Amino acid sequence: MKVLVASDLTAAADRALARAASLARQPTDTIHVVHVVDASLPHDLQGPALEWARTVLARQLEDIQGPRTSFEVVAGRLRPVILAQLKSLDADLLVLGRRDPDPEASPFIETAAGHLLRECQRPALVVRDAPRQPYQNVVIGVDFSVQSRAALRQARQVAPDACLHLVHADDNPFADRPEAAELGSLDYSRRLEHEAFLAAEMELLTRALIEAGHPADRLTSEIAEGTPEAALGQAFRRTSADLLIIGTHGRTGLFRALWGSVATRLLETPFCDTLVVKAP
Repeated sequence: MKVLVASDLTAAADRALARAASLARQPTDTIHVVHVVDASLPHDLQGPALEWARTVLARQLEDIQGPRTSFEVVAGRLRPVILAQLKSLDADLLVLGRRDPDPEASPFIETAAGHLLRECQRPALVVRDAPRQPYQNVVIGVDFSVQSRAALRQARQVAPDACLHLVHADDNPFADRPEAAELGSLDYSRRLEHEAFLAAEMELLTRALIEAGHPADRLTSEIAEGTPEAALGQAFRRTSADLLIIGTHGRTGLFRALWGSVATRLLETPFCDTLVVKAP
């Protein structure tokens, strides 16, 4: 696995680098750290900033054992630099730290990191917490799309030994009329078809994970009525999850609605580390 860490040299970036090191377990795994110095800085400030960042990163990487590491410090703008690095390295995963929310700061989606995630087409891990162990409990939001399957593949890669909890949030059109006696025969038939469809789709996803080698006793699934944010929050609290995985649908269409609601709120006040996955 080739991991790219976007570092701003803050404590949040330290947590991201530590998590990246814990994920890069194989001898062939690599970690490349990039720090971007604002190109608009005056020349007499830009040079010292570049040298200081190089010194800090070199010292940090000395403490990482196992994976092959490298770093680069460049002057530019965060988004185009990181996107270009992801492409040139053909990185499998982008990792960046999430600073503690500041009520007086701009919303996360409006920050440079937020804009980067909007444009990034590679899986992106937003690290909130300092890693103390490999991921143990992972909640995965699924909607039975190709993005959901991509999210499951990423779960197997970043948390191969974790308990995986698949959650589908269903805004059930029959939720306000639960009793068969209150439904016409056609509506009731449609409700049964709807529930059977969801159950069958969830079974396909769980079966795919088991066939890929994930132990059945470390796999659960649920179909919860309500909004995705509420369903994922409940699953997080119930399982004490340390990682949430959500799939998105690209930069246009449905993704815009998702980003404007579920993903935005989850990343603004994250429950835990969050992995955002887009289908290839």
